Amino acid sequence: MKHRYPTVGIVKWIIPFCLLVSCGELTDYELPTAVQATDMSLGMHSVDIMVGDRLQIPCVFTPEEVSNMAVFWSSYDNSVVTFEDNTLVAVSEGTTMVKAISVSEQLEDSCLVNVVPRWKLNIAAYPYDMVIYADVSVHGQQPDENMMIGALCGDELRGLGVVRNYNGISYMVIRVWSPFEYGDIIRIGCYRQGQAIIEYFPDEFVFDGESHGTLSNLYPLHIQ
Repeated sequence: MKHRYPTVGIVKWIIPFCLLVSCGELTDYELPTAVQATDMSLGMHSVDIMVGDRLQIPCVFTPEEVSNMAVFWSSYDNSVVTFEDNTLVAVSEGTTMVKAISVSEQLEDSCLVNVVPRWKLNIAAYPYDMVIYADVSVHGQQPDENMMIGALCGDELRGLGVVRNYNGISYMVIRVWSPFEYGDIIRIGCYRQGQAIIEYFPDEFVFDGESHGTLSNLYPLHIQ
C-alpha cells in the first residue's frame, strides 16, 4: 500500500529552512555611498563667441568621482546669451555673465561672455585691395572648417582667408580691402568655432595695395 505524505507541509518547512541557511551565508548589502563635490569650477572664465554660435562650457568637479555632476545654467541677460540643453547660445551682440550652479552642494562659478557680430564682408564698400599669400598655423594646427581667419582694421572686418592648394601644398589667400589706397593698419585674427576664442597673430600690415608673400615664398603667419 502506497502512503501519501503531506508534501505541502514539508515544502513550507523546507523553504524557510533554506532561506535561513542561505541568509546565514550572505553579508548585508549596502548601497554605495554618494560622493559629494567639494569644489566645482568652469573650464572657461572668459569667452568670445560670434552671434548664432553655440558652446558647451566644461565643468570640472573635485573630486573627479563626484556622483552627481548635474549643473543648472543661467544667464544675466537672456537677450545676449541663453541656454538650450546646457548649451550656451549666442543670441545678439553684447557682453554678459553666465553662471553654473551644481545640483549637488549648490557650488557655483561664473564666466564672462562677449558676443561679437559674425564676420561678414561687404567688399562693395571698398575700392582698393591687397593680397596676403600665407602659411597659417595656430598652436601647430592648420586651418580647418572650424577656424576662421579674418583681416581687421580696428574692429572692422576687411577680409576673410580662403584655403587653397597648389601642387599638393596647402596655403591661405587673405584678400584685404580698404577705402584708402594706403595707410590702414591691418591685423589678422583667428576665430575658432566650438572653442569661442579670438586670437590675433603678432604680425601687422600697412595697407599698400601690394601682394605680400608668393606661392613659392608664403608669408609665415603663426600663433605659437
